[in-house]
Amino acid sequence: MKPLLSAFVFLFLSCGNLSAENIAALHLEAETLYKTRDQRGHAAQAIKLYKHILAQNPTDETALWKLSRSYLWQGDHLSSDKKQRFRAYKIAEDYALQSISAKPDNVGGHLMLGIAYGRMAEMQGIWKSLFLISPIKKQMETVLKLDPDNDVAFHVLGVLYQKLPKWMAGSTDKSLHLLQNAIQKNPNRTVHYLAIADTYLKQKKQAKAIASLKKLFDIKHPEDPVQTQIDKSIADAMLRKLTLIYTP
Repeated sequence: MKPLLSAFVFLFLSCGNLSAENIAALHLEAETLYKTRDQRGHAAQAIKLYKHILAQNPTDETALWKLSRSYLWQGDHLSSDKKQRFRAYKIAEDYALQSISAKPDNVGGHLMLGIAYGRMAEMQGIWKSLFLISPIKKQMETVLKLDPDNDVAFHVLGVLYQKLPKWMAGSTDKSLHLLQNAIQKNPNRTVHYLAIADTYLKQKKQAKAIASLKKLFDIKHPEDPVQTQIDKSIADAMLRKLTLIYTP
């Protein structure tokens, strides 16, 4: 089994000031750990490395938004303790804000901030989260101005319009259009297919929902293998339920 941190990283952590090359190496190691965050201890070690980078340079916008991303992951996969989860999302919000402060045109910072707002909104319920809807839209619109091909921003907006009630401008048609854009921009991100299946189900289009879920399993080179395993498990459960209640 590969050790959590390689020997040269331990050496870096024991040093004082680090060179730009050493900082780059820490970034690479932290990203490798995040990409294998389903393995025991890896997510926590990635956080540790990003914090060490910030100890060297508190305005490293990449380390800041990736720390936000790591805390979002923690919040999504903590126990059912809502207070702990919400706290993780608040920490994610803080690091995203710091990232934007360090570099205002930072795509990752705006993206993570909007996602953090979305996670907190889901936990608080629609009535307590009315004030977060506009900020979520604003952050995703900013991302798309900076990066018009950003599939995650299309995804977040698509899910937002899917979940909002009609009296709050919710629209399954808008949701479908946005999620189709997300898939077009990046067909290898499996979570898009889960989201669009949910929108189809809201439209009572079970056959299209089933087809979307099946497409998820056909992806040969997923964008995020760790997330894909989670998505496949959810899709499998959805397909089992749908095939029991739906006869084409």
